[in-house]
Order: sequence, then structure tokens, then C-alpha cells
Amino acid sequence: MVAVVLLSFFTGTVATGTVVDATQGDENGKPFQELVSNIVVSWDDILDIPNDIQDGDDNTTYSGEDFALSSQSCPLGDVVTGIDDDGTIICDAFSLNSISCDNQIAVLNHIPEFVVDPQCLGVPPPDDEPPQQDTLSELLGTNQIVIHLEWQAPEDPNIEDEINSDLDLHLLHPNGEWQDSIWDVYYLNPNPDWGESFETWDDPVLINDGQSGEEFIGFTPSEEGIAYSLGIHNFDDNGLGPSDVFLSVYFEGQLVYTQYQQLGTEEFWYAMDFAIPFADNTINQVTLGFP
Repeated sequence: MVAVVLLSFFTGTVATGTVVDATQGDENGKPFQELVSNIVVSWDDILDIPNDIQDGDDNTTYSGEDFALSSQSCPLGDVVTGIDDDGTIICDAFSLNSISCDNQIAVLNHIPEFVVDPQCLGVPPPDDEPPQQDTLSELLGTNQIVIHLEWQAPEDPNIEDEINSDLDLHLLHPNGEWQDSIWDVYYLNPNPDWGESFETWDDPVLINDGQSGEEFIGFTPSEEGIAYSLGIHNFDDNGLGPSDVFLSVYFEGQLVYTQYQQLGTEEFWYAMDFAIPFADNTINQVTLGFP
């Protein structure tokens, strides 16, 4: 098929030769290879360019600019998101919105730590008016670190009732282990004395426990250079099946980390480690029970 396209574009004696097989597409007319093997042409030498030969869709018209040979490129950190009518590439800053869902899933299959747009996984977008927005705003104004956990069971027949999966957010200090009575912040240890003894400003606090569909931890650590860990435990799905789980981390009022995972009953998701000044290390490990 390539031969057909090229010969239909050429003008002059080359394109008007009598090589029958150039239009048939088979291999029994050897003169075709001899005819085109040494031909070098530019787009300007080709007539009747089909629409969108330069980008493969049908939303622009070729204008004569040779994008393929133009040596155009985007600045570091930007990606090509389109081609202008005059053949100039359009560059935008990299974001998930610039990658199709199919490509995001393809990357995820090779890099499990890759953060995928939840909607590419079939998860509906959050409500226009997120619950507990006042709680989140208040915590962001008084804490250096804010951790926000949200979850919903897709099989829940009535999301408006009080029955929901029971998930628990865990913040682990490196001095302890999961479910530690001092060093793990969770529903049995919601406000431990960390950092400076008998001071409250540097103590983490858990807000909301149980089946509300979300939990928060606010924290202004006085210790630097150590790694804290975040985990989520599906304590009981209450017969509603796996839950879609969203984890968000804010540092000094800015969203710095998001991740999604689906968790079944009794599964534990070791999501990430982080340090202050903020640096994160994605773990993304799911086990049955605590690791």
C-alpha cells in the first residue's frame, strides 16, 4: 500500500512510468524497487497530500510544513499534545491528562508504582461537593502534614445509609510496628505523644473512625530525617465486597501525593513511606492481614 500512495503523489516522469506492480502491490514486477530506491523528495515535491497524513487523525489539514523532518521538539518536561494547522507542534506540561487511559494502563502493567488516574480504572469521579471539606480545610490550616483517606464499596446497594465497609488509616513511626500501642496512629491510638514529651503541637491526631467513608490524620512532626509509613486496613467489608480506596497526602497546604487501590476484607495496603522535608517512596504492597 505504501507504493501505491507514493506513486500517486509523485509528478514528472518518475510517477508516469509503466510499472504495473506499483499499483497491484505484489512482488512480480521488479522494476518498482529499481525505480524508487534512489529517489529522495520533500513534502513540497508531493501533490495531493491526504488530510492528516502527518498525525493520523481527521481533525486537521496538512499545510505543507514537514513535521516529520522539521526537527521540532518540546522543552524538557513538556509533551506533544497536538499539531497546529500550520504544522507546528503544540507542547504542554506533562500531566496524566496528556496520556490516554490505554497508555496509562500499559505503563501500570510494567511499572506497578505508576499513579493512574482513577477514572481510567473505571472508578467514578468524586462528588462535586466532597464530604468533610470543612474538616480538611481546618486541618490544612493547622498541620504541616495532612493525610486523607476516602473509600466506597462499588457493590453497596445504598450508599446513603449508615452501613459501609470499615477501613482504618494507619500512620507508623519508625520506632514501632503496625498496631503498636504507641507508634502506630489508628483507631485504638488516635492521639499519641510523639516528638517532644508533653507537648501537643507535634502530636498526630486521627479524626473520624470507622464506617464514615473517610478518615484524616493531621500532623506537624518535630522530628526530621526519619521515614514515616502509611497503611490502610480493610477491617471488615460488612458483606459489601471490595472497596475503592483513595489516599491523598498534603504538605504545607499543597497536595503532594495521591494513590488508588482496591481492597478486600482483611487486606492491608502498605501504601508509602515519607520523610520531612517531604519526600515520598511508593511501596504499594497489598497483603492479607498486616505484614
